Amino acid sequence: MTAHGDVRTTLADGSEMWARVTTHPLTDETGKIVGYVEHMKDVTEERKASDALMAKTEELERFFTVALDLLAIADTSGRFVRLNAAWEDTLGLSITELEGMNFMDLVHPEDREPTENALADLRATRQVIGFVNRYRTSDGSYRYIEWRSHPHRGLVYAAARDVTDRIEREEAALAASRAKSEFLANMSHELRTPLNGIVGFSDLLVESDLVEPYRSYAENVHISAETLMTLINDVLDFSKIEAGKMELEMQEVDLGQLLRNAAQSVRMGAESKGLDLVLSVDERLPEAIETDPYRLTQVIVNLLSNAVKFTEYGFVQLRTEVLTADDERARLRFSVRDTGVGIEPQHQDAIFDSFTQADPSTTRRFGGTGLGLAISNRILEQLDSNLELESEPGTGSTFSFELEVSLPAAGESSLSATGDATEAAPASTDAAAPAPADAVGRSHDDRDVGPVRILVAEDEKINRLVTRRMIDRLVSNAEVVTANDGRHAVEAFASGEFDLVFMDVQMPEMDGYEATMAIREAEGPDRRTPLIALTAGVVQGERERCLDAGMDDYVSKPVDLKRLEEALTKWLPAGKGDA
Repeated sequence: MTAHGDVRTTLADGSEMWARVTTHPLTDETGKIVGYVEHMKDVTEERKASDALMAKTEELERFFTVALDLLAIADTSGRFVRLNAAWEDTLGLSITELEGMNFMDLVHPEDREPTENALADLRATRQVIGFVNRYRTSDGSYRYIEWRSHPHRGLVYAAARDVTDRIEREEAALAASRAKSEFLANMSHELRTPLNGIVGFSDLLVESDLVEPYRSYAENVHISAETLMTLINDVLDFSKIEAGKMELEMQEVDLGQLLRNAAQSVRMGAESKGLDLVLSVDERLPEAIETDPYRLTQVIVNLLSNAVKFTEYGFVQLRTEVLTADDERARLRFSVRDTGVGIEPQHQDAIFDSFTQADPSTTRRFGGTGLGLAISNRILEQLDSNLELESEPGTGSTFSFELEVSLPAAGESSLSATGDATEAAPASTDAAAPAPADAVGRSHDDRDVGPVRILVAEDEKINRLVTRRMIDRLVSNAEVVTANDGRHAVEAFASGEFDLVFMDVQMPEMDGYEATMAIREAEGPDRRTPLIALTAGVVQGERERCLDAGMDDYVSKPVDLKRLEEALTKWLPAGKGDA
């Protein structure tokens, strides 16, 4: 009988060699074994490779057994071939139960389609990294599993991890963020609703023929209400920034008009302190740019307001320069300079921090939250810019920033010429914006018949009254119909034709969105009455929601005479609105 075996021998040089020995017996004519023939083959390298593989296999077996992560080998149909013990702790099922099972039987129904897509990638020999799905446990609950899978020769080798706790923390944080956003939205509405009455009625009083000291009383109430509104806006803006909720809305903007409007907003404050307000505009300033007009105005007005607040005498200057420009882009520099108190060098970095002012006495002397510059800087960061400061105590300060902006293509601008928008403004200009050619108080021709009919839907009695009184002040021949909720607004609209509708958003019975959609449905395709949203909410996307519901414009509360006049001017039909 032939025998085989591997024999280890020691050579003369002391090294070892493995030989595979094959022994064949030799027999005579009778079959008697009379000797043996041996064949030897050097299999040293083969034995070394075999021994190494055995050792590696044992190492992998130990690693597979003790690994804390979930290890799995499966085929590309989804059948588990090999699992480590960590699966038992995670799913509560034994390895015996799991091996041979198709893991699709454990996957959450909502995750089966994306899991099938991941398997398709693996069949196509593409790795799947960072994929998360849910697996059913023995008690019927589900655990989130994150995968890192690699296909090789028809099998899938995967390392996975139970990330349920992480997912639940993220979902809890997201829920908390949503709750915070909802709280801020509700708080904004609750604060702005009474402020709408305060600002509105004080505005009416200031514009009336009051004698002293009652005029001063009314002006002080109005200034206090505006200050309170600024503080509320700062806190809400800061909260949105911290939550990552502030988004830019880029659009084509008349830059000259934006600058004049910004300067106009602080004109009264500057005049009350005897300050010169100077608007210096580079004659090369482009007529139109692409930017977020609300946020850019917010930054500039904040800088101007601070300059007026901290300046007792002298001037405040808003200067705009064109640094570079071509047909598509321009780099602009905006600066606000004052002759105010200035800022000590040791405080200059801190003023850009949240809730921080130059020194504690600043809050007592000038007021404020210390949020304005922090908010402005965060807005500019989203515009790829930042605030810079030059200041000398007792001499004044200059805050500046640079913006690179896109320019509308030649001939494609939707803006009309602004006249002096690209001309340098003279020193000490009042920066007043020119009155619209078709102001609400314009005269009308013989085609104008009957009064202007305006519907105001508002659930707050005070706000209904103040809106009505403002309209009466601005449009002498207005017939104002009021409704205290959305359902009554729809009913009132059906009673006759209106030239304009002001629609509060949050109302009982039927909110402003539902009421607007009902009105649009009742009008049909051949009629569209201008409909303007009045809302105390400031959450991201509310404007878009209003427009999607069928509204034509959006006015945030508190509403003052100026903003209401702008809306009436824009949306009343031509020939209506005789003052």
